[in-house]
Amino acid sequence: SSGNALRSVDVRFVSEAANHIVIIELDRPRIGIIGTGAPETATLTLEVRDRNGIPVDVDHAATVTFTIVPTGGATDAALAAASAVTNDRGRVAAVVRSGMEAGVVEVRAAVGSILSQPIRVAVHGDLPDPDHFSIAFERVNIEGLVYDGIRNGVTARVGDANGNPVPDSTAVWFTANYGLIQGSSFTDPHGEATVWEVTAGPHPPIPNGDGLVLITAQTIAKNGGYITTSGNVMWSGHTILEITNPATFNIPDGGSVTISFRVRDANNNPLVAGTTIGAEATVGNIGGDNDVVLPDTQSQGYTFFSIILSDAVPGDILPAQVRR
Repeated sequence: SSGNALRSVDVRFVSEAANHIVIIELDRPRIGIIGTGAPETATLTLEVRDRNGIPVDVDHAATVTFTIVPTGGATDAALAAASAVTNDRGRVAAVVRSGMEAGVVEVRAAVGSILSQPIRVAVHGDLPDPDHFSIAFERVNIEGLVYDGIRNGVTARVGDANGNPVPDSTAVWFTANYGLIQGSSFTDPHGEATVWEVTAGPHPPIPNGDGLVLITAQTIAKNGGYITTSGNVMWSGHTILEITNPATFNIPDGGSVTISFRVRDANNNPLVAGTTIGAEATVGNIGGDNDVVLPDTQSQGYTFFSIILSDAVPGDILPAQVRR
């Protein structure tokens, strides 16, 4: 039998002298401040080409020098080496190392008078700063004194002294004086760590309590000490409705009366967001706080309401009932 033999051939172009520098890759455009646990180095890969766009060969190898151009930030960042010689593919690599300062590192490569475009590496993400540590809640008022098992998102936001998010996976842990809360979480690229608060025993006292659950987040600062931030979630109870003024009323012919009432729980706190409060009457017209939808609030101001009941048909004398 007969056949054809295949053979691969490594074809290399012969280059001329260096003419321009091309940026091939920057493996990390962002690195962390040294000692934070984030990656602290970025590698730049460049290629030196001749006037025809062919990478320089070993016979035309070029020495590439690297320089950090001052930008006003990250002044303690450094290069692992100040220069390198191109390999047989015309390539060189430079390594940028972060320091203790945040900012932007701008690197330029040169072969004699031939300059590359600037290569920029951001340095940020120091360890937590107490002034940039806060806590927020999905809802600030939940029906925790009515139902067990309600979940409410709790998010800690953690930044460094420059207001940048801390490095990914910074640990934050949580406590609550009532109910349950997941013990810990780790920050995402936005510096946020989120857990669930769950309504359960023990519950805040009712009545004669304030209905507040204190939730605390804690992490470790740059100096190695603990820092905390905290906030309150209100757990509201069952609905109590009462007319506060007047106890009885007569509306003069063609007149009106203002009726004040409260909608609250046994701790005098407002009900949860979405609760609709309204009134209707068998005769007359109703104005004022009718068909009010409560916001997510802890303010007791949202327990006080009033309506205006007016005579719809002057000259008639009819008894009226108000339904709430």
